[in-house]
Amino acid sequence: MRRSSTWLVLCLVVLLQSVALGDDVLPKVAPGRSIYIDFPKLPKMRDGKTTRMEVRVPANYDKNKSYPLLAWMGGGKGGYRVSSGLKLADANKFILIGLPYPQGANDPGQSNKVGQFETIWGYHKAMLDTLEKVVPNINPELRVAAGFSNGGHAIDGMLGIRSRRVPPYGSYFTTFIMADGGTGVGDYRSVRGRHLFICWGVKGNTNRAYCQSIAKKAKSSGVYVKAVEMSDAGHQFPEKYMGQAKEWLSQTVIPHTIHTGSRQLRSMISRRRYADAIKVGRGLIELGASDKQKTQIEKTLADIDTKGKAAFVNLRIDPDKEMTDGARKAAIRRVDAFIKLWSGTSAENQGRELLEQLENKSE
Repeated sequence: MRRSSTWLVLCLVVLLQSVALGDDVLPKVAPGRSIYIDFPKLPKMRDGKTTRMEVRVPANYDKNKSYPLLAWMGGGKGGYRVSSGLKLADANKFILIGLPYPQGANDPGQSNKVGQFETIWGYHKAMLDTLEKVVPNINPELRVAAGFSNGGHAIDGMLGIRSRRVPPYGSYFTTFIMADGGTGVGDYRSVRGRHLFICWGVKGNTNRAYCQSIAKKAKSSGVYVKAVEMSDAGHQFPEKYMGQAKEWLSQTVIPHTIHTGSRQLRSMISRRRYADAIKVGRGLIELGASDKQKTQIEKTLADIDTKGKAAFVNLRIDPDKEMTDGARKAAIRRVDAFIKLWSGTSAENQGRELLEQLENKSE
C-alpha cells in the first residue's frame, strides 16, 4: 500500500512540474501523423523504458474545432502506441492516443496482470493533463477508454477506485470498450447512462465468465451495454470484432452523445459554465449533429456570445482611468476571471484586449 501511495504522489508531483515547464517544451501537433510525448520524470513503463505516449490528430485538424478522444491500452505489458485504436475509431474524426502501464503496478497475486489501479490512474491522469496542453480542444462529451486483456482489467479496475487523491475515472472518460478483460471490480453505477462495449472469446482460456458478469452488472447499473460473444475466437480481439466496436461507436454512441449533449447545454448555461458550453456545442457539431440539431446548437452558441458582449459592457472598466495600484490589480483580476468565464466567445477577445491595456498601464 505504501509503495502504491508513493507512486501516486510522484505522478501528481510530476503533473505540477509539467505545468511549470511551460508549453515551449511540448511537441506541436502534426495533423494526420504521430507525435510522441515523453515523460522522463514519471515511473518507467512496464518494459523498463522511459514513459511516452503516441498522439495522432486528424489530418484536417483545426485548433478552433473540438474532437473526441480514444485512448488505447494493450494486453500484456501494454505500450505507448496507438496500435489497435486505429481500427476502433475514425482517425479523421478522433484524437487517438496510446496509454502504457507503469512498471511495478501489478496484481500481487498475478505478476503479469495489472493492479494497483489508483497508481495507474494517477499515472494516466498526469499524462492526459499534459496531453491537453498539446491538444486543448478535446471534446469532453466523448472520451473513450479502450483496451484488450490487461487493458480491460485496467478499465474495470479504475472504475472501481474510491479515493480523494484522484478524480473518478468516469469524470474523464465517458465511453468504454473492453475486450476479454476485467474482473468485475468496477463500480458501474458511477457511469450510469454511459456506454460500454464488452466482448469475450470462448475458445481455450478466456475471460468469458468475468466479462459476462461485468456486462450483467453494468446493465443493471444503468449503463448502455453492447455485449458480444466472439464465438470463433479465444483470448484475442480479432479485427472483425474491432469493426463491430467501431460501428457501435459510430452508429450508437455518437448519435446518443449528440442527443444528450444538446440537452446538457441548457444546464451548462444555467450554471454559467459558458466556456464548457461553447466547447461542447462545437464538439457536437463536429460529431455530426443533424441539420436541425446544428441550427439549434448554433443559435444557443450565438445567444452565449450575445450574453458575453453584454457582460463585457457591464464590467465598466476604463483602462485609461486613473487608478491606485491596488485598484488596477483588482481590475486585472476581474478581467482575468471574465476571460476564463467567457472563453471561446468574442467577449474573450474583448477581455484580452482590455487586460493587455490594464497591464501596460501598470508597468
